[in-house]
Amino acid sequence: MKRYARISIFSLFFFCLLPAVTLKAGGFSLKINDVSGLDSPWPLIGSLAFPMGELRDPSAIRIMGGNKEIPSQVDVAATWRDGSIRWALAGFTASPQGKYSVEYGKGIKRGAYPSPMKVIHGTNGFTVDTGAALYRFDADKLLPEEGWLSSGGKNIQILKGSGDGAYLVDNSGRTARVAGQGAEVENEVLKEGPARLVLKRSGWYVTDVGEKIARAEVWFYFSQGVPYFKVTHSLVITEDTNRVWFKEYGLEFKTSTLPASVYCTSGEPGKEEIKKVTAEGSDIYMLQDQYPHFAERQYRAVIGKSSGGRDSVLKEYETAGDWAHGDYGSYGITVAMPWLAERFPKEISCGPSGARAVLW
Repeated sequence: MKRYARISIFSLFFFCLLPAVTLKAGGFSLKINDVSGLDSPWPLIGSLAFPMGELRDPSAIRIMGGNKEIPSQVDVAATWRDGSIRWALAGFTASPQGKYSVEYGKGIKRGAYPSPMKVIHGTNGFTVDTGAALYRFDADKLLPEEGWLSSGGKNIQILKGSGDGAYLVDNSGRTARVAGQGAEVENEVLKEGPARLVLKRSGWYVTDVGEKIARAEVWFYFSQGVPYFKVTHSLVITEDTNRVWFKEYGLEFKTSTLPASVYCTSGEPGKEEIKKVTAEGSDIYMLQDQYPHFAERQYRAVIGKSSGGRDSVLKEYETAGDWAHGDYGSYGITVAMPWLAERFPKEISCGPSGARAVLW
């Protein structure tokens, strides 16, 4: 009998907003669950609750920043038995340090969204245009094949040949990727609107000789006006785990150029540190390979350099931070994995292999 298991990995993050005390009929404030201190535009998701029978029209909900409406997308997440709105999700891009409120009900009408996100469909895939970046997906590859930053009326290419970057290596040394006709890549649009787009893409990990050895399910979250996106990856094990198991799997985002330097972080409380490493054509990696868990008692995180099949450790820590950043000169790429150390073994690297999130 085949046994099935699911492992979920979260890459990149968003802030969650919760309703606070009701101010008046038809309005309440939003409380931002923020520990970052970030004071620049970031995708925010507000979870909004309404009493039974009070509201039926989602267009009668708007987000306010003081006396000014904040452009937003509102999706109904759940309804009461009578069909009225029970929960709604409001997506907008703004500073996590701002103060925001919700207005709803009679006499309220959400304004039109300026410069909405675009999804451009082609004969062999589609392109997501957030206004700040473009990401092109091929129909038979799981990850975005190409990506560009939009700046000053120009597009700067950051990803190139990246679509087959979802990979795994099994106990027999076979490498499989979610790419090609045998991968049977499927695409499902879960949310599509002016402010946010949620895609679910799934397919088979296929070896070079066409063997299907596991499945991938990946959710992509795009927000209008920002270049970054969130990825959630699930590995679905479909083989007998007494016969087939996996030594490594991850996501490679292949870049159009090589990084000049890479910034890695330590996560030790009170000893946070950012270390800059000159890449010199090598892969620079940040790895958490030991962490106290069950009977284990040891910590070990390293920043290292890999070139020509040889690794050299540059510095050791107890715990790695949650992100690393590659400086590519005209652009930069940051990969963040929340709770990286606690969910070891995990690695982030930048170099000839691309910007990689090694999930196991």
